[in-house]
Amino acid sequence: MFPCFADVRVFYDLHPQAKWVLSFRRLSGTFVATARLPQTASGGRNGIIMSSHPKTILLVDDEGSVREVMKMALEAWGYAVWVAEDGEEALLMTRKKGPRVVLSDVIMPKLDGLTLLRRLKRWNPGIAVILFTAHPSISDVVSAMKEGAADVLTKPIDFKRLRNELEQLTGENDPSSPAGP
Repeated sequence: MFPCFADVRVFYDLHPQAKWVLSFRRLSGTFVATARLPQTASGGRNGIIMSSHPKTILLVDDEGSVREVMKMALEAWGYAVWVAEDGEEALLMTRKKGPRVVLSDVIMPKLDGLTLLRRLKRWNPGIAVILFTAHPSISDVVSAMKEGAADVLTKPIDFKRLRNELEQLTGENDPSSPAGP
């Protein structure tokens, strides 16, 4: 039997000028590997971090009760979920953890969801972002879709629609993938 480590970091020399850091963590019974370049002397990172676990989600909402309910649902569906209270915290966590999908409220203090969407897409155009709001306006929805949002949902959240959208974004409903047993 092999021991289970909560967090193991391995350094690989892939290029003489750069060492990649691979982190392995156990999430919901599955080991997840995250690759990144170490911090530079200026504190920045070279490259984009992306978790190898396809079901990683960053949930962003300033209301604790909404975060808790959504987190419970997402975890019940098998997703690894990280939470942030505002857009600024979400930007930091995204760069650190590299989620596959970001679910964000639109109206938040410090940094709103639309600005978060723009900054995430500028940093990593391939990241999937779903926005949700209790006060939808046509102009916000149009703006979000033009900026690259995968979807804009209204509160209260339609959990069936959210689950279907997440399955599509993470490739679980991919018709080209082979059927299970």
